[in-house]
Amino acid sequence: MLSRAGRLAVRGIRRAYRHCADSPSRTVRRLGLSAILALVVARDLLIDPGQILRIVIAGRCAARPDTDVRIAGDLWIARGPSPRILVVGRRVGWVILRADWAAGPGETPGFEPPLDLMVGRRDRGAAWHGGHSGAQLYRLPHRPAPLWIALAPGDHAVRLRAWRLAPVSIIGAAAFLLRRLRRDLADTIDALWHADGPDIDDAAAHRHWPAACAVAKPVGQRPSARGAGPHFGVLILAIGATFAQVAAALDAVRGQTWLRWSCVLVVPGQPAPAYPVTADPRIRVAQDAASARAMLDQADWLIHQPASARLHPLALQRLAAVTGGDACDLISMDQDRLGPDGRATPWFKPDWNPELQLSQGYVGPVYAVRPALAAVVPAGPGRLAEGVLQLMAAEPGLRVRHAPWICVHDAAPVSLGDWAVAVARYLGVADGGPASPAVCGPAVRWAWPDPPGWPRVTVVVPTRDRADLLARCAGGVLQQTAYPDLQLVLVDNGSQEAETGRLLARLTADERVRLVRDDGPFNFSRLVNRGVAAGDGEVAVLLNNDTAIRRPDWLVELVRFALRPEVGAVGARLLYANGRVQHAGVTLAMAGLPGHVNKRLHPADGGRDGRARAIQRLGAVTAACMAVRRDVYLATGGFDQVNLPVAYNDVDFCLRLGEAGLAVVWTPYAELFHLEAASRGRDRSPARRAQAAAERAYLQRRWGARLVVDPAFGPNLSLDDGEPRIV
Repeated sequence: MLSRAGRLAVRGIRRAYRHCADSPSRTVRRLGLSAILALVVARDLLIDPGQILRIVIAGRCAARPDTDVRIAGDLWIARGPSPRILVVGRRVGWVILRADWAAGPGETPGFEPPLDLMVGRRDRGAAWHGGHSGAQLYRLPHRPAPLWIALAPGDHAVRLRAWRLAPVSIIGAAAFLLRRLRRDLADTIDALWHADGPDIDDAAAHRHWPAACAVAKPVGQRPSARGAGPHFGVLILAIGATFAQVAAALDAVRGQTWLRWSCVLVVPGQPAPAYPVTADPRIRVAQDAASARAMLDQADWLIHQPASARLHPLALQRLAAVTGGDACDLISMDQDRLGPDGRATPWFKPDWNPELQLSQGYVGPVYAVRPALAAVVPAGPGRLAEGVLQLMAAEPGLRVRHAPWICVHDAAPVSLGDWAVAVARYLGVADGGPASPAVCGPAVRWAWPDPPGWPRVTVVVPTRDRADLLARCAGGVLQQTAYPDLQLVLVDNGSQEAETGRLLARLTADERVRLVRDDGPFNFSRLVNRGVAAGDGEVAVLLNNDTAIRRPDWLVELVRFALRPEVGAVGARLLYANGRVQHAGVTLAMAGLPGHVNKRLHPADGGRDGRARAIQRLGAVTAACMAVRRDVYLATGGFDQVNLPVAYNDVDFCLRLGEAGLAVVWTPYAELFHLEAASRGRDRSPARRAQAAAERAYLQRRWGARLVVDPAFGPNLSLDDGEPRIV
């Protein structure tokens, strides 16, 4: 049976269907409405309408504290067993709620504050958890009944960044349901595709993760026999740890499936006799880290571990799985944090990413290192993570491998305040000075020291007509950019409008501007190649004409990274006109093709693990704003104007840079607006569709193996919808 909502949808669409009878295109309209009707009915039968809305907040409605809650600006503070807010003057009928909200300040990292909607005394479904933005559809009843927003009991705070409750017609409601149905069907198909693995939904994956970790083993590895395979030495630092933590850490080492290990418990001063270390001859006690390392002289790898952390039973076996092949100096590993209910919060890490290490210290305090390098690792439990920086300084070509399995539980995350101080020491800048690293949201903002002299930069802007866009872009480069020596090269691809001609004449009157004319068919790769060749700057910046400068230091931020000898290209954070994220880097593995990651994210939201606001290496960045040294651009061959004239040329270029051993870096602190395809529009002609298909096919032939797993995110995260999720 259809619910009342479903019956109303059917009735409304039937009425609209009858009104189409006199339309010249009534047949087409009837077919479209029939399809919508069928989908609405199907959704109504498959999805519980009572779960569609999780929270309802205001439009013209007023929210008033009712019990155990107070409101301070956009902050809702719950204090008590039943905090709830009364909604006054609420709407009735079909409404769409659009909300953007998250945990308030001071909450525990990862806390997701739930809200419930209650009409009268009825709960309208499961809680909608925080850290989200989006829209929900609901039909509010006409009967008089109080409407409450119920917060979770206890002491916590919820910050509401935006809200709106808008009425919608029955057709609008049907269209909304149709869009939701399409998304649900895509999720269902994806879930069936991954039917042999854990659920892709993060909440479900977290619930099942401990059981999955307990049985999963690296392919091709078995518990070692004595005398075969690498020998691991584990140093457990008991400084500041409780007896229970030390006992649990020792039990975790004893429970390893890999048998070739030895362990030293580091206890300053005389060790307490109650520590359970005498039952196993492989476990000994030392009073300092140097003595402990000497006791482990037979080890191939050393693991420094605070006693508050525990190794997974398969940890050493998993580490052994990645020790073969090319030599490496350090092995990073994934970790999780277990709650009192046994639910795990996993942290899946990327392959070696030195810029992300400086931003977040993502490797953490537990890692395996070669004994020859272990002496530089600080002995304090609170400074183990800083040991990676010490190793980076001691070994500029530090070789790091990643074990993409959960290997350690409850390793304390890096304190960003302390980490900023450690990064300042590594960079050799004065702590607290103008160039000192500082905590910025979920990451540390840092910068390489300024070069002795800022080189000339050539900004290449392909354009065609659309004088309004070009005027804003060129004006931003020439007048709003704080950079001492820049050159603007405009590559005009056959502009026809008189207004554009007048604008180009005004711009070229500036000695910093050069004009290159190219009246051939649109070929983005050819245009930027000609623009770079026409400039004489040491650094070239490719910039779309539909961009606008948001921060005057954007070019300084890009050039700092572009001048690094290990860096090939640098990308910026681009925002839509409404402030949402348009580009936060490109992932190589979005359903077999590259795509933008964290698209439409709130600019203050860090995304998964805070990476949407952290300087880091990625597989590729967009050419809408890309900085690259001119000699590197020319040596790499520039953009492929034969096989990729329009799309994927920037991704192909970045992959060729990686093939040459150069990194692609993305920084969120070079920030611009980008209207995306505003200059030329969306070409959906049959010829362009055929060309796009040919470009996709070429990219997959050329780079197919690189488009399966993105090393910048690792094999445990799926990016098929642009947002990193657990596979």
